[in-house]
Amino acid sequence: MSNISYYLKNKRLDFGSLCPKITCVIMLAALVSACSTPQPQDTISGLVLDDDVPVPGAVVRVQTTEHFTLTDAEGRFTLGDLTPGQSVAITAYAEGYFITGGEEIMPGVDDLELHLHAHASEDNPDYAWLPSQHHAGEGEHQGCAECHSNEGTDLNFMLPVDEWLLDAHSQAATNPR
Repeated sequence: MSNISYYLKNKRLDFGSLCPKITCVIMLAALVSACSTPQPQDTISGLVLDDDVPVPGAVVRVQTTEHFTLTDAEGRFTLGDLTPGQSVAITAYAEGYFITGGEEIMPGVDDLELHLHAHASEDNPDYAWLPSQHHAGEGEHQGCAECHSNEGTDLNFMLPVDEWLLDAHSQAATNPR
């Protein structure tokens, strides 16, 4: 019998002078092992739900990027072209719902569930309204502008309240309470 060598994944496998039947069994086992080794993936797949109901047409994206996909009629999505081994924060949104997600997920996950929560259909009369303009207070008891405006700072760019104040909607109504 002659020496037998095979190359698998650029590695030489020497089987010496084994009989051909044993060589075939060894090669088959090596091939199955090579094929079943999980390869890094560049996708994240899953389902967007409202309670247990799929949400079609939801936007699923890598947070703070334009890399997104939409859910299908069954609420399923696959977000591709990700970097294998590098986690990304995934969010989901649909009209009438709050944004959800933001957790770091590794590519290769194929059973991610993102649960959306609907906006309230009626105003909450017990909600403590705060003005968007500067309002003295601490923590949640101050106006949005205390943290989200460049007023009184050295910042040379707008923050969310500054941008909102330029919009006609910001002055369209006042709180009736």
